[in-house]
Amino acid sequence: MDPDSIVPEELVTDQFEIALADHEDRTEIYRQRFQVYAKELGQHTTNGIKSISDPIDEYNHFLVVKRRQEIVGFVSITPTGSPQLSIDKYLQRNQFQHLEWETLFELRLLTVVPSERQGPVTGLLLYGAARWLQQHDARHCIAMGRQEVMRLYRRIGFSQLGKTIHSGQVKFELMMIDRSKIDEAITRFTKVLERILPKLKWKLGFPSSRESACYHGGASIESMACDAKKVAFQKNIINADVLDAWFPPSAAVTDTLAGHLPWLVKTSPPVEAHALEQIIAEQRGLDKNAIVAGAGASDLIFRAFQSWLCRSSHVLLVAPCYGEYKYVCQHVIGCQVDQLKTSVSEAFFLNPEKLIHRLSGSSYDLVVIVNPNNPTGVFWTQDDWDHILERIPSQTRIWIDECYIDFVDSRQSMEQVASISPNLVICKSLSKCLALSGLRVGYLTTSPECTSQIRGLTPPWNISTLGQLAAAAAIKDPSYYQKRYQETHQQRRWLESKLTDIGLDVIPGTANFSLAYLPKSIDKTKFLDQCRAQHLFIRDLFPTSPELGHRAIRVATKSSSQNKYIIDIMRDSFLESRN
Repeated sequence: MDPDSIVPEELVTDQFEIALADHEDRTEIYRQRFQVYAKELGQHTTNGIKSISDPIDEYNHFLVVKRRQEIVGFVSITPTGSPQLSIDKYLQRNQFQHLEWETLFELRLLTVVPSERQGPVTGLLLYGAARWLQQHDARHCIAMGRQEVMRLYRRIGFSQLGKTIHSGQVKFELMMIDRSKIDEAITRFTKVLERILPKLKWKLGFPSSRESACYHGGASIESMACDAKKVAFQKNIINADVLDAWFPPSAAVTDTLAGHLPWLVKTSPPVEAHALEQIIAEQRGLDKNAIVAGAGASDLIFRAFQSWLCRSSHVLLVAPCYGEYKYVCQHVIGCQVDQLKTSVSEAFFLNPEKLIHRLSGSSYDLVVIVNPNNPTGVFWTQDDWDHILERIPSQTRIWIDECYIDFVDSRQSMEQVASISPNLVICKSLSKCLALSGLRVGYLTTSPECTSQIRGLTPPWNISTLGQLAAAAAIKDPSYYQKRYQETHQQRRWLESKLTDIGLDVIPGTANFSLAYLPKSIDKTKFLDQCRAQHLFIRDLFPTSPELGHRAIRVATKSSSQNKYIIDIMRDSFLESRN
């Protein structure tokens, strides 16, 4: 056993489950709080209802550990933005002015039933809480730890702040942990946790340990596993969890590839994609020196960001957005990342004035905006951008991800401006909008001075011949794709109306997908499992965009017939998934 482990593996002799509490679980949690904090510890007075809850519970998240379906322990996490923390009842914030209160999370109510206090439950709860904080990019987390369990708090990385708090007959120590200590703890304990996973059901909605690469989801695609038989089965699957085009590529693409496929497969591509860049420039009315082609948007993100940024760089993301940006900045480059978060109460729209205000007097090296945004579908027009660009600091580079803009209106693209601007970059994928996802093609548009930096990081033969020829043929056939985009809008609006009819809260989209929230009466895990059992895959957004919450899903727009199946399957799955 790892001597530092907070989860002794030899004590895990029965199957445990760690999950987020649902409504029914909370009722039991409030009952157990009464038993422990009122009757056992004397922290609260007893009451006739034999249950304890408080207003903060409305904003917090409970993690529970169950054994044989019974809750044997729980811990609460209060996220940033909550109007109150439990420590506010015991101290004035001005006593700790050095704390970043606006970014502070709070861990509280670490509770284990008496019969399990010598077992692994406390450790499982603390590990689960640490992963939850890590998944939510917590900078700092504060906690009041009872002196009896201080050893475990310290072992996971909490440090004492020198303040003892008395509540009833209980003494607590005020403690805090920062992001680096959370990461260290997860790394230290992951190996032990992996050994006990066969006896643990991990149901927190994100992996038990941080992925070595950005988590993208796409279970429908992963299920193929390079197996030709499984690929053939894909025609029976509705892959609404990925944003691949529902329509086929232009006939010009398939005719070009089919006529020369054996030769194309066995022959090396050009060392550089200059011919493709020339065709893109001609079709889009751009200077070819302002274009850098790449093997999809992710390839371009990795190359460009590593060219422009270092550990001392400061980046602002308008969130939520495509997860690759935060991953590359934080975990590949290691620079400081701030997020300008949008809210569901405003349908995730960000008033441009808020961005301008945030950038005024700032020292950000890079600002990233996805337009239209994935996964929210929010879109800014050229008028919005003209207003923003004329008022931002000239030293701040703006990166606009326009991977889905053709679904909205290609005339709204800012690439013409970017081609002559030293501080504006447009990133476009040709994969989704031209139905070429399997071939991985995209490009950046920015000033020639900037493109020359990125070319130096481009490996030879970066884009396959198949990809280059397909992209060239597709981009020359805009009329075909324009008809498909119009159909996509019609089908998305129909799908959104039906999603609303069956009980989801829908954020209307602009591209080829919709963000929606499951009703609280639905058990999300059961619902997604029921859908998959009927070969429908839907994206659970929590693992990739935790700030959207646990009930957020994204549904890709598919063909008219598939959309009808989506609604039928979801309606049936609702009936099987009620809490």
